[in-house]
Amino acid sequence: MEDPIVEMMSDKTKEWFAYAVVGMIWADGRVDQAEIKYLKGILSFLKDKRLITSVLEMIKQNTMPDLTPIKIDNDQAIAIMKHLTSLSIVDEELATSEEVFLKDAAVHLGLSTALADKFIALARKRLGGNRFPASLLVGEDSVEVSCFGFTENACMIFTDRLVNPLARLTLKLHTNPRADRETGFYNPIVAEAQWCREVKSNVAKYVVKAAMKRPISSEEGARLVFSLPEESAIKKTFEPDFNCLLGFFVSCRSCGEKDIPFWQLRTRSLHANNNIFGIPLYDKAFGNSDFCDYNLFQVSVCPNCLFASNQIDYFQRQDKAVGVSLFDVSSFKSRWQSGLTKRKKLVGKNDSWLFSGERTLNQAVISYELAVLTHDQLGQLGDDEDFATHQRKSISFKLTQAEMLMNKGERAMAEQIMLKVKKRLENAFPNMAREAGIRAAHLIVLISIYFKNLENVGEYLNYLNNYSRRHPVKAGSKESKLLNLAVRQTTEAWQSKDQWAYDSMHSFHLDN
Repeated sequence: MEDPIVEMMSDKTKEWFAYAVVGMIWADGRVDQAEIKYLKGILSFLKDKRLITSVLEMIKQNTMPDLTPIKIDNDQAIAIMKHLTSLSIVDEELATSEEVFLKDAAVHLGLSTALADKFIALARKRLGGNRFPASLLVGEDSVEVSCFGFTENACMIFTDRLVNPLARLTLKLHTNPRADRETGFYNPIVAEAQWCREVKSNVAKYVVKAAMKRPISSEEGARLVFSLPEESAIKKTFEPDFNCLLGFFVSCRSCGEKDIPFWQLRTRSLHANNNIFGIPLYDKAFGNSDFCDYNLFQVSVCPNCLFASNQIDYFQRQDKAVGVSLFDVSSFKSRWQSGLTKRKKLVGKNDSWLFSGERTLNQAVISYELAVLTHDQLGQLGDDEDFATHQRKSISFKLTQAEMLMNKGERAMAEQIMLKVKKRLENAFPNMAREAGIRAAHLIVLISIYFKNLENVGEYLNYLNNYSRRHPVKAGSKESKLLNLAVRQTTEAWQSKDQWAYDSMHSFHLDN
């Protein structure tokens, strides 16, 4: 199960959730081997193998768990109830005993009986005529199916065809379910099968859970609206396509646009190999993590005003209380609006990729360009320290563009960006103070050695080597560590300048 809220639960809460899943499966008094297989998948968030074994043993021995009240965060309680509600109707039936269990679970979680009733009403609503006929394309085969249990990012599909997990699906919902099925379809919805299991139902042989590649609300055609309980009306998190990521919905502080997807890398999920300029290349996954090139979509973009950043604090997280902005919103907004036409031209007419975790190299490069424009504008609002902070971020965005392009064989474009970065740093260097100056000199030396532009390298090497004579540097401070790194790396690059030069390197990574 890849749910950011579940991931953040304590071990005690996850254990309670696990037993609640067992209770939900047993609530209608029946279970089979297919449900045990399904249970193993839904309990993948548990780390304790003994607990998993205990849970499965309860299923085999027809043991109903004894749930006790638990005090947890309201968001986590809502997340648990949403999963239990979906599980209660997976066989397209809602027994009275299942309704009782849902209500008991909600009360044990500290939720009101009124909210418990809303979850039960939601389950009934999803069953009561809220099935949507559709054509399902799997590979080259098309079959007629019915869909139910829609959320923004997933749905259930009843089908007589066995579907392999991870299969690519294309759903075409009929525009008029009561008319002849040749009358037309809404825009196709692209999804991926998360699992497929047999069901004891007169509707179909199998039920499939499909994860959408983009939120349903972003579709031009089928704008399906499904009511959720009031507490979960604000979209807070989503399940990314790759389990190495966490997904958060954010709002734009500049224009107020809501439900912007933000992808955040999980710790210890991907291995990063930094190039000579300090920019990471993600080259493999750790453990059971999915691999993805996080550089492609680490920048999130507001689809309305095209504000862009890779730092979530520059947006407003929808799973958090409204906090203090990192910048003067009113001052920024008045200047930002004037360049909207230019930014929209940069994005092009098709902006659907802004919502997607699947971006092309060109789309990713555009996202970084928007981030550069954003942080350049932010840098003009504050003092010298603010300017230096945003200048550093903009330089990092340009360096990442270059790394991605070089890694995909676009060497000329990548090197052109590096030359522009060098020129930008050289123009700004005379006005840079302390740490900003160290960083700039460091990069100027490395870029100059790479391009064999050695005329002025000595000036910046001397700046770094003699820095502590001009400025008192406290041992062990951030400034001291930054200086030591810059001196060590620039000295190494100068002494091995033939190996660091462009005609000796196949990429921005040293061959050894």
